[in-house]
Amino acid sequence: IAGPASVWNIYYGGGGTGYYLAIQFGALIFGILVLLLTPRSRMKTPLVFLGLLFYVGAKILESNDRAVYDALRGISGHSLKHVSATLGLWAILRGTEVEE
Repeated sequence: IAGPASVWNIYYGGGGTGYYLAIQFGALIFGILVLLLTPRSRMKTPLVFLGLLFYVGAKILESNDRAVYDALRGISGHSLKHVSATLGLWAILRGTEVEE
């Protein structure tokens, strides 16, 4: 909901890109905050770092959309960006789960 709302805001809500940028980089900021604020004894640090790597990979895929599309013959970097970002968020959330 937040992603499409941020794009709607650019076209119909005054044209500001601040909300869009907050959504785009929110996961990265979230991951960094998790690393800084979660007690080390409760965090599975490698999973959190893996999540951040997936997020960086998502940004790389997005910025190389056409080259990825041409190389994979029909699968765009934009599409793979969504997969990578989802895996990144999953890894961050799994890496910060409290185990009983």
